[in-house]
Amino acid sequence: MKKELEVFYDLACPYCYQGLMDLRKFLNGNEEVYLNYIACEAHPKPEPAKMHSDLAARVVYFLKDHDLDVNKFNFLVYEAYFEKDLSIEDKSLLVEFAKMCGADEESVREVLNSNKYQDVIESANMLVWSELKFAAVPSYRSGDRTVGSGGGVLVDIDKVAELLEE
Repeated sequence: MKKELEVFYDLACPYCYQGLMDLRKFLNGNEEVYLNYIACEAHPKPEPAKMHSDLAARVVYFLKDHDLDVNKFNFLVYEAYFEKDLSIEDKSLLVEFAKMCGADEESVREVLNSNKYQDVIESANMLVWSELKFAAVPSYRSGDRTVGSGGGVLVDIDKVAELLEE
């Protein structure tokens, strides 16, 4: 039986990008772990931020609902933002990335031009910041155990491995 690891992250967060790269390297194709991506916002609107990630998060939840490749989408977004200095608030860019993950272009445009999934993002924000009280993302949960980043320090991948061992 697969173990589930919930991954709480923000698509505009450099620590999350590094954390997900570390996680990918650590898991190295391990099919015994199911990654349940929970996209949230470290700085939800109207808070000021260099880049808001709510549109990209909407696409994440669309992809999840349609059993499409969220992992691929995450890395396309991270690479665009952090390596190519592209805007992840650009709807056409997000549509292209979603298509690369198997999504229907028109359906993704519909999501991006509506408030669809906004309630899911707000619920994820409440879960991460108010209920689980994480100090920062990326953070992780497996069963009733959690480990989180905080204080400007990225959670060590060994701590994530310990979550999966028990």
